[in-house]
Amino acid sequence: MNELDKKINDDEETEEKYIEELGIYLKLAEAGPNKYFPDVAVVLNNLAGLQKKSGRFTEAEASYTEALRIRRKLVEAGFDEYLPDLADTLNNLAVLQSDTGRFTEADANYTEALRVARKLAEKNPDAYLPYVAVTLNNLSVLQYETGRYKEAECGYAEALGIKQKLAEANPDVYLPELASTLNNLALLQFITNRYTEAESSYKETLRIRRKLAETNPDVYLPDLAQTLNNFLVLQCKTERYMEAEGSSAEALGIYRKLAEASPDVYFLSFTMSLYGFALLQMEIGQNKEAERAFTEAMEIFRKQAETDPDTYLPKLVKTLENLIIVKEKLSKTDEVVELKKELAKMKKGEKNEPESN
Repeated sequence: MNELDKKINDDEETEEKYIEELGIYLKLAEAGPNKYFPDVAVVLNNLAGLQKKSGRFTEAEASYTEALRIRRKLVEAGFDEYLPDLADTLNNLAVLQSDTGRFTEADANYTEALRVARKLAEKNPDAYLPYVAVTLNNLSVLQYETGRYKEAECGYAEALGIKQKLAEANPDVYLPELASTLNNLALLQFITNRYTEAESSYKETLRIRRKLAETNPDVYLPDLAQTLNNFLVLQCKTERYMEAEGSSAEALGIYRKLAEASPDVYFLSFTMSLYGFALLQMEIGQNKEAERAFTEAMEIFRKQAETDPDTYLPKLVKTLENLIIVKEKLSKTDEVVELKKELAKMKKGEKNEPESN
């Protein structure tokens, strides 16, 4: 049995366990609702998480909604000890709704979860300020995705202030979260054309993520590579191509290393980073470097297109087009002729593909 089969079987066994527990607690709740409905809600919330993980969003929503109904009822009855559970389910449901593009519903649930978290944090800040920060970040991401940049920035700024204080007291736990919010804020500043502020945020994110990657590379190198890619976009936008080349080369080195260790997870990211590096070399006139990078990308895309043409054939076509341009600049006429023949044959094949009904 391979790891994927084992994981699927484990999830199925866990779901069967949750369903069995749900039946037991529902029966017990008939005789003692106040005692056992909290357990029903816990199982429903856990079951929903498993259903969401396996892509069964309708079932997951039904489970979250029922858990939410129970937890609201408990809080309305005066059981304030269930307020954290209510906020937790509201947040979980909002994440699902956001993931499925239902932003208005997600916004309402995040906002309610935030209201509950703030109320809890007033009485016990050590326990619940982290939850306020997480919910603020989630809500701000949603606001960013729906173009409400001012609201998103306010949320990021407040979350950042909380996480900075938390990271000072407990860096191992909260530095990664601080970096995540800084990265989100940098993206917002970039898209609103505030490049100096965005650069400052990216640099601080990079400083933190480099530090984290030094101690735990398996976990934090992907985040470092992501931020480097974001930063090089800003560097290119401000025409600082030599700096962008350094960021691109570093990101490519990280993705190459990650893809060697976990090709199923990082191979596509590596190939796109390689292609991006080649484009940048072409932009700054480093044609020999661009030729090497495009050639490597071409060989990879050519091989992958044999088994996954939908993903890799368009990438192969673009790579060939750019490689031809670079080789023409290097006066490699014979190679250009051969590549043009391959490209023409490829494009002819695309045109001759039958249309789907």
